[in-house]
Amino acid sequence: MNALVRRSAALLALCASGCATAYDARGLVLRVDPASSTLTVSHDPIIGYMGAMVMPFAVSDRAALRGVRPGDVIGFRLRPNASGTKIDRLKHLSATGADAGLTMTPSTAALVKVGESVPDFTLIDQYGAPVSLASLRGRVVAVTFIYSRCPLPDYCP
Repeated sequence: MNALVRRSAALLALCASGCATAYDARGLVLRVDPASSTLTVSHDPIIGYMGAMVMPFAVSDRAALRGVRPGDVIGFRLRPNASGTKIDRLKHLSATGADAGLTMTPSTAALVKVGESVPDFTLIDQYGAPVSLASLRGRVVAVTFIYSRCPLPDYCP
């Protein structure tokens, strides 16, 4: 009987890992690319699956992109599987608001020009300690961002 229980448990675990799963999510649209049917979204944490991050998502139905603009807040369903991650059930939660005072959208690019000093900032290192750019003055500095908790098989290695 124990062998039967073990085989049943293994079969159930195999089915659970291969069965389609979907997660409800919401986020801020940063970019819309109708040609490739993708949205770049800054999404909230997806409870039980992944933390908040910014990433491009393939959209199942290209027609769902009509009317979606950067700055829109959307709700959607995330459907990850071994063949790729797609979003569907796209729903507008709020449209892009007018930013007459330019409080959210700068009127000029905020990029640092070649030869200018980079403004000071503080990041958290791999040990959880804060590191400011000012503390690294005079050294060669390379900064990268790596998602360490991203479960999407087609996006995160």
